Amino acid sequence: MTASEALPAILDRVDRDLDASLDRLFALLRIQSVSTDPAYAPHCRTAAEHVAADLRSLGFETSVRPTQGDPVRSRGSTGCTS
Repeated sequence: MTASEALPAILDRVDRDLDASLDRLFALLRIQSVSTDPAYAPHCRTAAEHVAADLRSLGFETSVRPTQGDPVRSRGSTGCTS
């Protein structure tokens, strides 16, 4: 299938899932993760875990790894079937 053949199905999926996608985005934005302020370090970890969980729900393998600074989000695709 070419990209131009796949595009209508992709756009239909985006339209169908728009409300859920916006809900996930707004949930992330509610996390107070100002990474330049050490007082927010726990919130940064929460945000990293939120993003990792969100990516896992979309079929990615994810992990949140400790660093000297803020958590790092890492991901790899397992291949999307839907």
